[in-house]
Amino acid sequence: MSPVQVGLGLGSNLGDRRALLQEAATALEAISDDLKIVKAPIYQSDPVECQPGTPLFFNTCVEINY
Repeated sequence: MSPVQVGLGLGSNLGDRRALLQEAATALEAISDDLKIVKAPIYQSDPVECQPGTPLFFNTCVEINY
């Protein structure tokens, strides 16, 4: 079987944003011991097309290799 590589964008603007992104990455890693997860740094971005007063987003990407 050929290697599979998938990129996922993750983002959160509510609660403990950093912890939620980490929990998502940890949950992905727990799916299988055969998955290799590469995490990008977390960055902050402005909300786009959201209601006024919407909190800033924390974003990251993860690469999954199988």
